Amino acid sequence: MPHGYQKRRTKPYRSYEFSADQLTNPATGWPITAIAPLAVSTNDDDVLERLFDDTTPEAVGTGQIFVPDNVSQLRITTLWRAETAPGAARTLGRHLYGMTFGDTAGAWSSAHQLLDTDIGTNENYVEQTDVVALGDVSLTAGSFGQVAFGRDVTPTAGTNLTGDAGLVGLAVEFF
Repeated sequence: MPHGYQKRRTKPYRSYEFSADQLTNPATGWPITAIAPLAVSTNDDDVLERLFDDTTPEAVGTGQIFVPDNVSQLRITTLWRAETAPGAARTLGRHLYGMTFGDTAGAWSSAHQLLDTDIGTNENYVEQTDVVALGDVSLTAGSFGQVAFGRDVTPTAGTNLTGDAGLVGLAVEFF
């Protein structure tokens, strides 16, 4: 190989991590335009959370992220807690949306239903991981895209968590 030449390598995956204050607010044209407000945790004043209401669909987003070549799925991991202890086990419904950027911003996907998150009888943190095919949320390998995340106020299983759910952060990994 000539001096200074580097063979291009394709990374097998890429991951992004976002704390609550790094997530973007929804804008005009988003599938959900109500903002999940940023607040200091009522349990730990060193922690920021995005508070998702139980009656109004609200969202946050990742900003622009690159989807690597040679990937077909994404893994999304979220860290939640009930803002107020529910006293009985409850569930938290969640939606994921995506879009790919071409010459202009593409159209948002329809809502992709993620697995409901089981919330215990307390305010403890709960981690949830889901795997989604890129095509299910209109993302294309080798392109820039954006992901939006929202609370589904009518979860598919169990009883909806009454009151706010605090999102501490989320991670997106492509593989």
